Amino acid sequence: MDNNLLIKRFKSITLFIVIYTVLFIAFFKTLKYTLPFVLALIFAFFLKKPSRYLIKKFKLKPWLSSLITTTFLFLAILLIFILISIVFISESINLTKHIEGIFMNNRENIFLYLKDLQKSTYSLSAYLDESILEKLNTTIHYFINSGINSTVYLFQQVLNMIKFVPYWIMTIFFTLISTYLLTKEISINSYNKFLESTTLCKYPQILNMIKYSQRMILNYILSTGLLILISTSLTFIGFYLLGINYSLVLSLLSGILDFLPVVGTILVYAPLIIIKILKGEYIVAFSLLALYILIMITRQLLEPKLISSTLGISPLGSLIAIFIGLQVYGFLGVIFFIFMIVFYNMLNKFNVL
Repeated sequence: MDNNLLIKRFKSITLFIVIYTVLFIAFFKTLKYTLPFVLALIFAFFLKKPSRYLIKKFKLKPWLSSLITTTFLFLAILLIFILISIVFISESINLTKHIEGIFMNNRENIFLYLKDLQKSTYSLSAYLDESILEKLNTTIHYFINSGINSTVYLFQQVLNMIKFVPYWIMTIFFTLISTYLLTKEISINSYNKFLESTTLCKYPQILNMIKYSQRMILNYILSTGLLILISTSLTFIGFYLLGINYSLVLSLLSGILDFLPVVGTILVYAPLIIIKILKGEYIVAFSLLALYILIMITRQLLEPKLISSTLGISPLGSLIAIFIGLQVYGFLGVIFFIFMIVFYNMLNKFNVL
């Protein structure tokens, strides 16, 4: 390969990385404005086959079949959400009461411990240098202020969530309407005709790339959802068998935190292991540690294979993308590098690069 070809190749790759980075940032920066339509597009893909089945089997009008499938999907999601919310809220209230009961029942012991700590500090003051005592007091004040700040931050986050309630209501409404309209449009025509009805019909290569990229994105969403479902299910089964109280709420919390790479589920497991050790339940603590290790090993084994099989990239490439992404920007970094490889391969496949 001569120098001119190498320079040309380098320029094309650099241009691809720049354009891809700009589009990636623009997509996530504007996602709060486009979220209903992104969700509607995903739901419409899942509903196109049931809608077409109703049209062919029962000779329904496209608008009626789309209305039935869209309504059924959102009612199913709403029912699942309500059931999970009821159990989650119930267990959360019980968990809060349990923690409050621990502090109330051991209030005298806590006060005695603080008094003993204060006496120990006074007895040490004769032997310690004033600068050391000053640093000790500063450290104590720092932890107290950190606890207060953490509490204030938690309340602020709750208030922020409440402020976003109108936004989520509006998002759900527009997602519902958009899903219905897109499902009706896709069920009337085949997806290919739906794309070809747009102005892109003049560019068949672009149409093929759009179809390919959408299939890859859907595959990634399904594989990621499957990984989180597996880890959440294993956590729930393990907690239930070990007799951990509030196993459902803790496993759901673990599933939510699973979006945070590396430090995600450990935020649930670590406090439980420490509590069990302090209570002297060493077998349960060891079992929790073993369960956490099992879930991490399972995830590390399945993630590269699922991503490589669903996105069409090599296991080594997906492993490199996951590792670099975690180091650079966590979960978003993983998405960034994985889809950079996917789109690069796609452009090579269609002889664009």
